[in-house]
Amino acid sequence: MFNPVLYAQNRIERQLADAGFENVRFFETDSISYIFVDGRSFRSREVNLEIISREIRDLSGYIPHDKVSVVFTYDREPQLVLSSVKDSVGEFSGNIGSWNINYETKNAVNIIKHLDVVGRAGSKFYNNSAGKIDFIIYPEFHFRNVRLDIMYQTQLNISPAIEINLWRGSKFTGQIIFPIINEYEREYDQVRPGFVNLSQDFKIPGNIFARATIGSFNTERLGADIKVYKPFGQRWGIYAEAGITGRILYYYSGWRHTPIKKFTGSLGGNYFIDCFDLMLDARVARFLGKDIGVEGKITRYFKWAVMGFYLQKTEKVNYNGGFYFSIAIPPYRQKRKKYIRVSPLPYYELVYNAQARQLEGRSYLTSPNETNAENFFNILRFGQIIRNY
Repeated sequence: MFNPVLYAQNRIERQLADAGFENVRFFETDSISYIFVDGRSFRSREVNLEIISREIRDLSGYIPHDKVSVVFTYDREPQLVLSSVKDSVGEFSGNIGSWNINYETKNAVNIIKHLDVVGRAGSKFYNNSAGKIDFIIYPEFHFRNVRLDIMYQTQLNISPAIEINLWRGSKFTGQIIFPIINEYEREYDQVRPGFVNLSQDFKIPGNIFARATIGSFNTERLGADIKVYKPFGQRWGIYAEAGITGRILYYYSGWRHTPIKKFTGSLGGNYFIDCFDLMLDARVARFLGKDIGVEGKITRYFKWAVMGFYLQKTEKVNYNGGFYFSIAIPPYRQKRKKYIRVSPLPYYELVYNAQARQLEGRSYLTSPNETNAENFFNILRFGQIIRNY
């Protein structure tokens, strides 16, 4: 029977929480020490990995076993496991490049389930994010070229959002859009809701990541969406997404919506090329314009930024393409000190689309922090960072 040994708050948990990690907990099995952490306080995955390896090295004397497994969680749902063993002088390596990474989290999930059954004070996570609020300020800048009399129409909004982890793997997101400059249609002059939804992360047998979301998304969509991602080894994986939505918008004097019956979806895969910090991505999709097509992306990762290009062809769009870039916004580490944490958006992203079509060749997003830098489908980026370190 799987029975991790529980301890009261100790030096390991205090030090990791002081470093900025959330949902921290230390457990022991017969041969391995487990440490759970959530690195949402850090803007960059590289910094996340660098800091955890240094902290574990400094804590080597307090970790009883020669092997440690660090479980990275997202909203307390295990995502991946980093492993290291002590060297000849009894220390773990402070160089993250020498650690091993595994996306199989079955043992970590068993520990979580055991804690849910035990349900006593000793099973609580330290610096727990459950029920606490992240108040995030999202600036939005949009532009389009659809008129002959002017070069571009622009739109600038300030769109603050709250994010709350209610239970393990869940997140409520509520956003309000405040228009600052609007050269689009008149309905965009209104203060209006943006993303308002509830998502749930979980694992499907076979080491398949899954996320279900219900509520309102961007591009004026309302409905439900599910994503799945299956890694194969360390460098490539396949994914699928399906959604059923309707349109919701403020039109003149009131809210209007269409029936929730439009189906969209995609099936694709990605591959990580280590030597250039590249990701190649290809998918077949049914877009919001009811057009079916193919899309390819090439993404280059940097420590604080991401840039890339894409090309697509659909039934209604002969050829289309563009580029995108994402930049991490400081501060790069923001610890949670109170019940409410106020911070800027993690990454600001700008996407240029050569053809300004409203629905054809377009998909929706389910979260305001979903960018090409960090999203549900690029979790294998963690392994690429370690191999290139």
